[in-house]
Amino acid sequence: MHASAFGIGSRCRPVSVVIILAVASIPRPAAGAEDAGLSLHPASAMARLGGSGGKLPAASGHYALELVRGEREGVQCAVLPSGGEPVKVTNVALRAEEPQAPASMLYRVLAVNHVAPPTEGMFVIPPRRLGEVPDVLMPMEGRSSEAEAHPAAPERAPLTYYAEFHAPEDAAPGAYAYTLEIATAAGAAKLALNVRVRAAGLPKRLPFRSAVCWNWSLEKYYGQPLTPEEKRVFWDFCLDYRLSPCAFFSREPDPAPADLAPLRDRGLSVVCLMQVSGRKARALDEKKQAHYAPKLKQWRADLERLGLLGDAVVLLADEPAPGEDEVHRRNAAWLKAQFPELRVWLASRPTEAWGEIVDVFGVVTAHSTDLYKDHSHDAQAAARWRAAQPPPKGEYWWFHSVEPYAPYPNVRLDNLLLEGRIAGWQCAAEGVDGYEYFWIADWAANAESHATAWPERAKAWTTGLSGAGTLCYPDERRRPMPSLRLVNLRDGLEDWALIEQAVPRANLEARRALAAPVSKQLDEFTTDPEVIRKARWELMEHLEKQEK
Repeated sequence: MHASAFGIGSRCRPVSVVIILAVASIPRPAAGAEDAGLSLHPASAMARLGGSGGKLPAASGHYALELVRGEREGVQCAVLPSGGEPVKVTNVALRAEEPQAPASMLYRVLAVNHVAPPTEGMFVIPPRRLGEVPDVLMPMEGRSSEAEAHPAAPERAPLTYYAEFHAPEDAAPGAYAYTLEIATAAGAAKLALNVRVRAAGLPKRLPFRSAVCWNWSLEKYYGQPLTPEEKRVFWDFCLDYRLSPCAFFSREPDPAPADLAPLRDRGLSVVCLMQVSGRKARALDEKKQAHYAPKLKQWRADLERLGLLGDAVVLLADEPAPGEDEVHRRNAAWLKAQFPELRVWLASRPTEAWGEIVDVFGVVTAHSTDLYKDHSHDAQAAARWRAAQPPPKGEYWWFHSVEPYAPYPNVRLDNLLLEGRIAGWQCAAEGVDGYEYFWIADWAANAESHATAWPERAKAWTTGLSGAGTLCYPDERRRPMPSLRLVNLRDGLEDWALIEQAVPRANLEARRALAAPVSKQLDEFTTDPEVIRKARWELMEHLEKQEK
């Protein structure tokens, strides 16, 4: 069984790769540490550090990472006592050594208690990796830095911090030095962080679509409708992580067209206007047509002014039952008559019949139960649809939900952290046109804990469907805080965008060869963060050579 540099075991067929660390040439300032009674253990954000089987890397005084302009990258650092007794941390700080260095942010990583998920009902999830799972990223700004570093113990998450760096699109390429300082009453331990910004860059709008349902059930957590200001916080948060905020299952767009101008400028790529049907067909009868006709006309006019006509979608049906095609056909024809540029979106795989009326197919990457059996990716079905004559003008998206289960990647608590990043490489290798995640803030089961402050709240957090639908957590003001899983998903989307720049989407053979060290197929991927770092380095080198 293949194992990573940090001892994380694979649960898939291994991919063998020779690892060449390629982040030399970055200057490494002396870490300089006093006898603080601490040891520092830096690691990639893709590694699970302690808790539920995660291992710790070796202690080190420095760590190097690379990013391109327009993206974010980060590093974790576990803090352990040098001896056998807990040590009290009095302060933690991250500082740049040069004033022109990219912006940085420091988080404390908190572990939630992942208990056994449901064993009956619609979703039956295999109970894997239960116990403490490091996931919550609590911003340190404005908070007390006091914490206790405990000795390493099996299944317990250590005191860990996450440092993230953001290079803007106009950042000057070069190497930048930062210092992470952990202070105790005895002194300070210091970690030198060397961040290299490459000349390659990513735009605000990525070259594919990416979307997330942001608002489903949030009113149950808030106990009332969200204010416009609260909504904007969520929309900006989603776009920070390269996901267009949408209301997939709503009868009205949320955000509405009137709110889209600043979101467009931040990279919005999908505008979901409404859902028509779920599994059961819902006919747009005369009454509904009279209701929606003027709305569609107004939405079209608004989106035309914003230059977003080509980004408007309507969810025609979500995992539709067979035998009701004619209802969906009539609905699609009426919608197109009102809004000709509208993209009709169907959460199911392509068929010859659907191909005549559907512009966007969204399929789960793989099915693990019969629930998604007819609505998951099928290579033959996708190939037949793409080979149709005349060639289809529609799009093919992938999504993650509660499914799939192992051996396929997903971004639940029981998945390895790096699987979120691998998802982007797999999307690139398959040449899909977009990615969606079904729900970002499933907090309703935790409404009673909103008065408990973090980090104490982490101990009481209800993880539900193994964290499916919860890619962020509410702070004390009920604003979203990221998770390590969300960070890895965003980083995977940004890796995918680099591949889009390097190899045309139609050249699947070249893309698959490029992604092979990371993932050869859906159930075969590396479990070693260093393999992904090496593949990224080669990709950035390739892009910079193209630009010369």
